[in-house]
Amino acid sequence: MKICRRAVLAGSIAITSARSVSAADAGDEQRVRSVIEPWYSLFTIPGRGSVRTVFDRVVAHDFINYRGELPSEISDREATIPFIEALAGLVPDMRFEIRELLIAGEKAVVRGRAIGTPTGALFGQPHTGRSFQIMTIDILSLRAGQITSVYHLENWLDGLQQLRGG
Repeated sequence: MKICRRAVLAGSIAITSARSVSAADAGDEQRVRSVIEPWYSLFTIPGRGSVRTVFDRVVAHDFINYRGELPSEISDREATIPFIEALAGLVPDMRFEIRELLIAGEKAVVRGRAIGTPTGALFGQPHTGRSFQIMTIDILSLRAGQITSVYHLENWLDGLQQLRGG
């Protein structure tokens, strides 16, 4: 039975349930990081590269992106690529920080922080020149060194309030 462990990335500290980190645990973390860090680079300046190139490397051909559970909130890789490109264009200084990583078998849960300043209207909020800083939670499924799905939640309500100055 695989023990779920918690890795706090800000200080690169790994904690397991009542035991020290073994070489295998460290290897699991490194393997997961090698897949998810390129994914998060898409949301980080200066690390952002070609969305298509990163997708071809770390996202499975049958990838599914879940913003919710309604059909209109689910997209495949071909619909996800232009969304990420558009967001990168609208928030060109965006940074994404992995704050915490939980690994359980072929699943990874990431608590992160997204920071940026939109250059235009964002989700209906007119451009104000203000920045946002929001918490994110992602559940990533992995298979053979690639991401097969991402369930993600971002605190955009708080982000939009920050952009309004409220």
